[in-house]
Amino acid sequence: MPSFEMISSLVVQVFILIFASILYVFFVSFVFPSLFLKPKYNHSLEDDRGLKKYRFQGGRAIVYEPTVEVKRYIKQYILTAMGDGKYIQCKFDFRVFSSKYEVFAFNCDGSMIDVIQIEEPILENNNYITTPAQLPADTAYVRVSVKSVNDVKIERDPMLSIPSSRIAQFTLFTVLLTIVEAFVMKFVLLGVADELFSYTSRVDDAGNFFTLIFAILTGFCISYFGKLLHGLGKREKEDLKNQKNRSNKSIRK
Repeated sequence: MPSFEMISSLVVQVFILIFASILYVFFVSFVFPSLFLKPKYNHSLEDDRGLKKYRFQGGRAIVYEPTVEVKRYIKQYILTAMGDGKYIQCKFDFRVFSSKYEVFAFNCDGSMIDVIQIEEPILENNNYITTPAQLPADTAYVRVSVKSVNDVKIERDPMLSIPSSRIAQFTLFTVLLTIVEAFVMKFVLLGVADELFSYTSRVDDAGNFFTLIFAILTGFCISYFGKLLHGLGKREKEDLKNQKNRSNKSIRK
């Protein structure tokens, strides 16, 4: 009959195994992706050009000309500040009758604070000007990216990307944590086998070497599939974690 000491030792070892596994899954699935796999805005892209400033009672506005690539579809856009609200309107080319586009909002420090996804018909009787879309109150400037025009997807350089250095860090930390988890599992399972079957565990260099190789390969595989699950391999992530992806909440005048 198992002694109390044996049962206690087994419970402790199983607890350690379960706790280590939960920590491993938590870090690989949530902590590391949130630290290393957040897309960053590509600041190397050309800036939009301010054309004209307006001041009126209760607010102000600035007209911008987008980059050459975007200007094929959006001729100009205007940022308006009225009271505590800020809004954007785009003037499309006359050949555009529907569009899906994104507005990247930045604060005065140059940090991206929101990505607004907008999809709406472009009406000729409104001079191809969109309805005002609300921006965050601390928006200082924006960048506009056209995703589709007339139901045709637009291929372009991604405005959002994950730096290769962050991908390398994600892979490195995943592999290192996998190595730690593999050795914890190995020694705990050997301890359980020793308690249950009187199996005398023997730790040798060859066994540790094969455990290390197995852990490294497993870590690379897990990091690869982790990157796939978080949208890498696409030209641009469609959904950003911790980002408010919302449809156009237009505010009509």
